[in-house]
Amino acid sequence: MQRQRVAGDNHGDPAGEQNLVLFHDNSVIVATPQFKVLAQQVVGSVWRAHQSLIVHVLDMDGDGRQELLVLGEEAQVLTYR
Repeated sequence: MQRQRVAGDNHGDPAGEQNLVLFHDNSVIVATPQFKVLAQQVVGSVWRAHQSLIVHVLDMDGDGRQELLVLGEEAQVLTYR
């Protein structure tokens, strides 16, 4: 994820300039225990605020294979191929 400060340096003054920070290429990365990347998927190209991602590993469709349920600005289901 890349963080870009676009405007503002306000540390809480309500009368001051509004801060604008963009976050680019928010991704889910699947890796081995040795940190070898097996898969990477961008789940949000640009967000205007820092969003936390919640990722659940579960069998969404009952086929016996695990999928990733990614909860961020929107819900996404990722399938490893």
